[in-house]
Amino acid sequence: GEILDLSVVPKGDKLVEEGDKHTVAVATNSSQVRLFGLSEAKEEENEENNDVQCHTALSPRGMLDGHTAIVLSIDASPCGRYLATAGKDKTMRLWHIESQKCIGVATGHTEAVGSVALSRKIGCYDVGGKAAENGAGSFAVTSSKDRTLKVWPLPGSAVMNRYSEEGDVSLRARLSARAHDKEINIVSVAPNDSLIASGSQDKTVKLWRATDLGLHGTLKGHKRGIWDCQFSPHDRVLATASGDRT
Repeated sequence: GEILDLSVVPKGDKLVEEGDKHTVAVATNSSQVRLFGLSEAKEEENEENNDVQCHTALSPRGMLDGHTAIVLSIDASPCGRYLATAGKDKTMRLWHIESQKCIGVATGHTEAVGSVALSRKIGCYDVGGKAAENGAGSFAVTSSKDRTLKVWPLPGSAVMNRYSEEGDVSLRARLSARAHDKEINIVSVAPNDSLIASGSQDKTVKLWRATDLGLHGTLKGHKRGIWDCQFSPHDRVLATASGDRT
């Protein structure tokens, strides 16, 4: 089927099967998310012309089953332990990758959730308790066809790992904002977690403060809707892509 999104899971302790170089999560136009192991490239020599060809193999590693409608967006945590998925069932789900169990469900959007992004600072995933509830820990950001952004605090790795054994819990949005005049296509988080970028069919990209979802700035210039926007991992710049072919 059609691939709507994929995410390469960063290599964490015990999270990649022996022989796999990476784990890849793929949304394949269904309510399930498929996990694959990506093995090291193998070189094979063609005896006829002495060419050396490299082959990588994808091996099935599991399936995440919980959404009730098509999954539209996937993002892996920088620590490689968690995966966020969002879809047409108006929810975002958080998964513990090693156990392949759903550990949290975020409900509150009134239409399909088209994009999800997880915070990027690895150390924040271990922050729990009141500090996490008040925004000092890791978080997920969702954007929806309902034109809103929502920020969902995550309770910290100790609690999330326990949920993988006990079952999922409801996540609560700490912040919510009506962000654009038209459908939001993409959301991304800056490497230092300070800013959130959202791209919309209204031809703009907006920058939001992660602490309070206050508007930091609006980027204009595209002639059609924005389909992607991503922060540089090193420099204070943002790349955008639009239906206007630029």
